[in-house]
Amino acid sequence: MIKPWLYKHQAAATTWKVARKYTLIAYNNNANPYLGTCQFYPKEWKFQGSHDASTWDDLDSQTGQTSWSPGVKKEYTFANSTGYRYYRWLISAGENASYIIIKEAEIMEAVGEGYGSDICTGGTASAGHYTGTYTPDKAFDDSIATESTIWAYQSWTSPEWLQYDLGT
Repeated sequence: MIKPWLYKHQAAATTWKVARKYTLIAYNNNANPYLGTCQFYPKEWKFQGSHDASTWDDLDSQTGQTSWSPGVKKEYTFANSTGYRYYRWLISAGENASYIIIKEAEIMEAVGEGYGSDICTGGTASAGHYTGTYTPDKAFDDSIATESTIWAYQSWTSPEWLQYDLGT
């Protein structure tokens, strides 16, 4: 009688990318979106990381972020040595009560003591809500050329979130 072998399959441990910097570009929906001041940007948020999209670690917290200029990239750095599969912005206040709009978002990989390239490629973007065709993936599409490439949520309520899943 031949006894079957028992195999134990264990998935290889995944090493998630460690982020220590992110950028945001706000948007102004006037006739010329690069003139004037922005009205629909986040003012207060937490930037968080997670392994399972259920339990979140706070990596950065911002309050009183005002006077955004259209098309200008704002950069935020923070201390972190842990890699996560999921990163998100948990927005608790906006400049305007009716909309939150993000033109572009990037999350930069930690490289030594510095920063590498944007790690938001090949994964999946999601959000608590979005309006019309202004889906969350458009905040990570590396395009700042047109109005159609924004993430927007009208009549938003706090908190709202914008998330990126790096994938398996």
